[in-house]
Amino acid sequence: FIDVATGSLGQGLSCAAGMAYTGKYFDKSDYRVYCLIGDGESAEGSIWEALHFGSRYNLDNLVAIFDINRLGQSEATSLGHDLDVYKARTEAFGWNTIVVDGHDIEALCKALWDANQVKGKPTCILMKTYKGQGIP
Repeated sequence: FIDVATGSLGQGLSCAAGMAYTGKYFDKSDYRVYCLIGDGESAEGSIWEALHFGSRYNLDNLVAIFDINRLGQSEATSLGHDLDVYKARTEAFGWNTIVVDGHDIEALCKALWDANQVKGKPTCILMKTYKGQGIP
C-alpha cells in the first residue's frame, strides 16, 4: 500500500494513474493500482482529466472504484444515484465500467476479478451504496 496525501478532493486518481503508468511503462511490472473515489469528489475536474489519461495510455493495471452514496460533504450530489449517467461518462472516456451493489461483497469480489481480466483499458467500478446501511 502507498498512502498519498493529496490535499484537495479529486487528486487521488491522478496519483493512481501516475503510479499505474510507472508500473506499466517504466517498471514493466504486473502490479495493479486501485483508487477509491467518493461521488462528491467525482465532480472535480481533475478526476476527469485522470480518466482521460488512464484511457489514453491504456492503463489496464488501473482500477477506479467510485462509492456512489449520493451524499456530498454538505449536501446531496448533483447526480444522486444515477449510475447510468456515471456509467455513460466513464465509458465515454474509454474505461471498462462495471456497476455493482456496493454492499454485496460477492459482487465486489467478482468485479475486482473481472477488472483483472480486462486488457488494453482501465476499469471503473461504480458501487451504489447507502451511508450507514447495516448499522443499527
